[in-house]
Amino acid sequence: MTACLLSACGDPSPLRIGSNQWPAYEPLYLARDAGLYGDAGIRLIEMPSASDVMQHLRLDNLEGGALTLDETLTLLSEGVDLAVVAVLDVSNGADALIARPGIERLDQLRGKRLGVELSAVGALMLDAVLRAARLGPGDLTTVPLTVDEHAKAFEAGRVDAVITFEPTRSRLIEAGGRQLFDSRRIPGRIIDVLAIRREAIERQPGRVRALLRGYFAARSLLRAEPGRSAARMAPRLGLDARQLLNAYAGMRLPDLAGNRRWLKGPKARLPAVARRLLALMHRQGLIDRMPSIEALADARWLPETP
Repeated sequence: MTACLLSACGDPSPLRIGSNQWPAYEPLYLARDAGLYGDAGIRLIEMPSASDVMQHLRLDNLEGGALTLDETLTLLSEGVDLAVVAVLDVSNGADALIARPGIERLDQLRGKRLGVELSAVGALMLDAVLRAARLGPGDLTTVPLTVDEHAKAFEAGRVDAVITFEPTRSRLIEAGGRQLFDSRRIPGRIIDVLAIRREAIERQPGRVRALLRGYFAARSLLRAEPGRSAARMAPRLGLDARQLLNAYAGMRLPDLAGNRRWLKGPKARLPAVARRLLALMHRQGLIDRMPSIEALADARWLPETP
């Protein structure tokens, strides 16, 4: 089915948007399932991990994707010309360090194996954890894991703790994992966005507008009917409605007005956050070159009303 969607399956120019599983991306799918895109020719394609979404953007198999800001900046540094058309969430507890039973404090991670994704978000969280625990990088063993490996590695005992995020966070806690640190302690630093190729925006502006109208309409539906909306979205994440609503408690989902503050005008918040993140990524060796972000935020396609 993924191959069919990527090849358009008879539609000469759909707007193909990729994502992995993450609660803040679910309103995109709620909009699709509620018919809020109409017949605009929008294709949502779920992939196993953000790495897959990034690779298909590199290969020009997607017009856009739901990504973390650091993933978007990585692609920009590689020459993929993307613009951020919406901020989907700001993590406020949804990213966390989960430890095995018996590890009750961060300083007990000394000498242990910690699973973490090789990304700027992983680097941000790892740096914050080490500072909070007063440990150095050599005081524990980091085990590189992609997001789809987090739960399996933890449950199999390959790692003693893992830096992960929803919905894996909730699953591991319900299985007995101990949360020792979360993104509330580094507020405003982990951001998810909707990024679209600039040439696709200029070629298909009507579909970009329809995508954002549908997304913000789904957000309005989620606010008006949280229980019913969560019940529709949760099965795709392997959660129940209660677990999904608990996951949303760990993130801020900017509304339309909030998106304007992030993206619009000379005082837009996104470019400043992106500059700080780029500097960290460059210091950590996660990118080889510093891309221009002068046109990163593109608020033109936000609807006038929800």
